[in-house]
Amino acid sequence: ATTEIYTLSLHDALPISAKDINGNITNSSFVLEVVAPKIVYSQPVYRDLPANPSGNDLVSIAYSLVGSPYIANSNGPYGFDCSGFVQYVYSRIGVYVSRSSSTQIYDGLPVAYEDAQPGDILSWGYSSGSPTHSALYIGNGQMIHATNPRQGVIVSDVAGWTRGSGTHVISVRRIQ
Repeated sequence: ATTEIYTLSLHDALPISAKDINGNITNSSFVLEVVAPKIVYSQPVYRDLPANPSGNDLVSIAYSLVGSPYIANSNGPYGFDCSGFVQYVYSRIGVYVSRSSSTQIYDGLPVAYEDAQPGDILSWGYSSGSPTHSALYIGNGQMIHATNPRQGVIVSDVAGWTRGSGTHVISVRRIQ
């Protein structure tokens, strides 16, 4: 078998060939279109808010917890679920945020994802706007979050998580 590598422009058709057990060959092609998910906000957002003054401290604390286990209904210090992780990181700088993804979507002030700064809380969900997951934005399109029992607390690419999870960012909250 040989492998051919194709470099395609945005609208090129990708050729494929299939051969059955009798040697019959069928040729076809398809166009693969990758569409970036749209970020839908369930409420108005503020623009040009000052960054969280503790953003760098929050990011440092979050990085120190990478590798911690995921434990359902836990908010640390030995394991976390997603919202418990966010709550714990904020508690380390003496700031209270609520305990669940369903309530963290209302903490602080809403900002546009395009304006997200280190320390902002990302809330994930489906089109209905109901939150399913919380994470801490760390900058450069990255976040730290407690994912699941297999992965625990990890650093993820926001866009990659959106593609892989079937959910999208429904809110970005800045705690001042």
